[in-house]
Amino acid sequence: LFWNIGESNWETNNPVALPPVERSQHAMADKTVPTKPQFGALPLDVTGRPVFYNRMAQLSPAQTGAIKAPATAALLSPPTGNDAILFFDDMESGINGWSTLLVGGSVDDLWHQTNLDFHSPSTSWWCGIEAQGNYDTGNRIDNMLISPLIDLTGASAPLTLEFYEYFSTEHYWDFCMVAVSADGGLTWTQLRGSSYWGTAPSGSSNVWILSALDISPFAGQQILIGYYFDTIDDAANDFAGWFIDDVKVYEGVTDVVPWLSSSPADGVVAPGGNQNVTVTANAGGMSGGTFRASLVVNNNDFDLNPLFVPVTLNVTGMPDIVISIPLDLQGNPGSSIDVPVFLTLNGNQVGALGAALKATNGILSYSGFTTGPIVPGAVFSVSSPAPDSVRIAFADLGGGPITGDGLLVTLHFDVSPGAGSDDFSELIFNELSAADPLGGGLSIAGDNGLLTVVPEVEVHGSAHYCSLSGGGDPTKPLADQTADLYQSSIWMMGDVTDPAGEYHLLSIPPGSNYRVEVQRSSGGVGVAVNPTDALLAFNGFLGSVTLSGAQKLAGDADGNLTVNPTDALLIFNYFLGTVTFPVDAWRAYPASYDIDATPTAWMSAPDGIDYPLLNANMYNQDFLAVARGDVNLTWPGATLAPALAVGNSENVLHLDIANARIDPYTRQVNWEIQLSGEALSQGLYAFGADLYYDAAALNITSITWGDVAQTEGYQLGYNFLPNQIALDEKSDESLSGILRFGGFSTTGSGLETAGTLLDVAGQLKTALV
Repeated sequence: LFWNIGESNWETNNPVALPPVERSQHAMADKTVPTKPQFGALPLDVTGRPVFYNRMAQLSPAQTGAIKAPATAALLSPPTGNDAILFFDDMESGINGWSTLLVGGSVDDLWHQTNLDFHSPSTSWWCGIEAQGNYDTGNRIDNMLISPLIDLTGASAPLTLEFYEYFSTEHYWDFCMVAVSADGGLTWTQLRGSSYWGTAPSGSSNVWILSALDISPFAGQQILIGYYFDTIDDAANDFAGWFIDDVKVYEGVTDVVPWLSSSPADGVVAPGGNQNVTVTANAGGMSGGTFRASLVVNNNDFDLNPLFVPVTLNVTGMPDIVISIPLDLQGNPGSSIDVPVFLTLNGNQVGALGAALKATNGILSYSGFTTGPIVPGAVFSVSSPAPDSVRIAFADLGGGPITGDGLLVTLHFDVSPGAGSDDFSELIFNELSAADPLGGGLSIAGDNGLLTVVPEVEVHGSAHYCSLSGGGDPTKPLADQTADLYQSSIWMMGDVTDPAGEYHLLSIPPGSNYRVEVQRSSGGVGVAVNPTDALLAFNGFLGSVTLSGAQKLAGDADGNLTVNPTDALLIFNYFLGTVTFPVDAWRAYPASYDIDATPTAWMSAPDGIDYPLLNANMYNQDFLAVARGDVNLTWPGATLAPALAVGNSENVLHLDIANARIDPYTRQVNWEIQLSGEALSQGLYAFGADLYYDAAALNITSITWGDVAQTEGYQLGYNFLPNQIALDEKSDESLSGILRFGGFSTTGSGLETAGTLLDVAGQLKTALV
């Protein structure tokens, strides 16, 4: 048998015998399913010990009260007498109708009964490997342990699922989930959490703990309970795993009994043996009234299980004053933290006060204090007899008593550099005393605090040039760029990107109103436009590439968010050294940001990304930093040529169609595009043009660049644009085709010779008349 503490409305010392509970058997026809269980959004409350609030901040055993000292507690309410037990299995009767399930293609079925570890008396279910003591098979573990069919058709709410568990898994990654199925295992509703992995626990429970979950919505149905263990991946699986024991379903509600503890907290008694149990009641911080609870003795006899030893506590009133420390303190390894100590007077005044404080587990070392605002000009002192111990003393020697609630003192501690993630320290009050201004004694209660060690927050990012898809190009990192971290507009720290474009902002204290800025002091279109920029805009002008994201903004030289001949000509001529370009600011944005969706917003955004809150789960935030304009500064700049923009009255360029020929039998058409004009005398360094033709009558079949275009270092290109302009508004069938062509110099050598620029061949679609 084993025992714990539970609240009840029992007012008799005579236990009530319970009828035997019939166990249902349920055999799974096929242990393997092709898809993962589907969890619904049924709003179920999570109660009992421990309560896990989220996957990144689960409560430690000290917070739950579910370790072996103080007692593991089970609170039974509302007052319905002896709650009906609907199902119980201590795992001592073999498989007993339990089954296992491989989920989502998993190949390793690790759930089995074991004597390696257990809650009572000698057997539990374990998802692990006996020979190794862990669950590391080299594969992802994705298994479910499924109970026999549990009949709740005659039961009514509230209903509670209660079980003992011990788990040791990869923190934040390998989750211990509990689900319910009311349709024979076809679909599942998760109890621990509302999303897929939800708020299921991970990490280590340290000891066997009693957990309880509300299953009231399933009253009147037949259900299966599933203990679902998922490691998500095949890495870091060398932990002990998950053990389940003593599963119970009953009518009633489970909660914590904060005022009652037992020593030992729980235990096992062999047949014929005996055990003395000391039960202690603590009314500190409680309001007046009568409180009832029971020492619950569970055993393997269904006729006499459980047995209750009733306990009644009469509290005459609340303490006069309360001294308290919060339960949600956090600190990083090697950091300094502030521990606020509050005083609640409940209408009293304090003329003298004494309190001792002990920090457990050797994590904290006292370093100083700051007096709180409620302390008048009186004698107030803090001493430290040991690094983890503090004594607080106050006396009214003429300065006046403490008359209001609030902050009494802030204690300063250093967190050990060797403290690990999720280590904790309880801040426990003792030796409390208080008196009013006349020397009369005041009752005082201490609400202990808790500090949990959390990892340091880090923001890792990278600055790269943007690829044509709008994302960072890993082959083009940006070195020597400044990344700054601000909190509430105050600079906190910075880093400079390394040759791989990466920066690291380390040891960030958890907080709010953070902002990361990645900026570039120089460069971009205004400083280092080069052949890559020209080629990008040129190909965009030809329509041979789709410019998106930052590249789209880069090619958009005239600011209308589209790439057009004006952009191409501006960039060509700027590349040739004849146009002055503005320098635009840099922007840093997370890799997940959809830059294509809101380019205008991106252009007008501040130079940075706001993070309202940075906490321990925000690791390795990836940023991409791009310049509006410059695409690749690693291409050496070309020799700037003293050319003028094409098209002015002094430098005319002629493009003429000449030598057109038509074969009347094959309907083959050939013609040349001739290049001439005064502009050639100074060298032609960039050009672009559109040729419109009747696409309903002519199909262009080939294009060949002529002799005058064969200049070394000259980039040439052409493309066919979609038919879009009607030659005859009255006819929808006569549409123009568009041949767009152009080129620019990448070396400083221009075109200087008149002659054939293009040879064009085509095919007439209709017979000649």
